[in-house]
Amino acid sequence: SIDQTHLTTQVLGTFGYLDPEYFYSSQFTEKSDVYSFGVVIVELLTGKKAVSTFGSQEKRGLVSYFMSSMEENHLLDIVDAEIGKDDQKDEVVAVAEIAKRCLNLDGRYRPTMKEVAMELERLRTRQGDCIPINQLKQAEIVVRKSTESWDFTSFSTEQFPDCSITSTSKSDVHPLMLESNSLQDL
Repeated sequence: SIDQTHLTTQVLGTFGYLDPEYFYSSQFTEKSDVYSFGVVIVELLTGKKAVSTFGSQEKRGLVSYFMSSMEENHLLDIVDAEIGKDDQKDEVVAVAEIAKRCLNLDGRYRPTMKEVAMELERLRTRQGDCIPINQLKQAEIVVRKSTESWDFTSFSTEQFPDCSITSTSKSDVHPLMLESNSLQDL
């Protein structure tokens, strides 16, 4: 249940992802995972690792850097260039707001993972399901190798009318399920 906690005798976790409340109290809750997920979102937005240091002269972690950038309205200055394009600004800000809520120091004010998932899904569906056709075809081939019984032939370009077609190389596509001997190919 959401309100249940678990008391441990020692603090375990990866520095940079660890819920500050858990670090101080050794009480792990469902909201501890929400904090860690918020860190992962920030890593994806910035292209930086959680345990790096940021700022010109200040030594601080990614979460602190992200939160101060949000407060100072400088979010787009720290966002990875690949996702910080002008036409994606609103989506980036919306995802950053979700991350900010996940990173609340007081776990009581963090959303649940279900709420986070629903909000991310709402953002995704608001933008449509635009998957480049070539990526879809490449993914079909890769998955078919691992799971011959699955039928992906029902996909068509009519399902994604607003998508632009882009080229994809074999190195851009990795299987969803790896066979033991395919690990050497990566």
